[in-house]
Amino acid sequence: MARQLHPQRRLDQRVCSIEFFPYRSQSFAHGSVRLPSQAYSFALVRRAIARGAVLVVTRCEGLWYAAVPELREARAAGRLFVSSNPRSSSLAPRTLGDVGFNKMLEALGS
Repeated sequence: MARQLHPQRRLDQRVCSIEFFPYRSQSFAHGSVRLPSQAYSFALVRRAIARGAVLVVTRCEGLWYAAVPELREARAAGRLFVSSNPRSSSLAPRTLGDVGFNKMLEALGS
């Protein structure tokens, strides 16, 4: 049975979704191209790492590690979890593993 969050919890104060863009495509294999606006996203991730936040990567794991190498340390410390299915944005025990899913729920205050 899935655990549910307390209805009074403010998820907008507990969750931040940061997308890695631009995505690779057949017509634009950007490699190491960085856009100025990406610096802000990377800084947000670094701040989350510094404060010990639980992090979840659903897509572009390799690109994230290349852009924010500190993510490897967060993973080694048990605070970063990577989805086993990059084609699905579903966050569930089957995609994050029981440990990752439960850590995410704890961070949400369930």
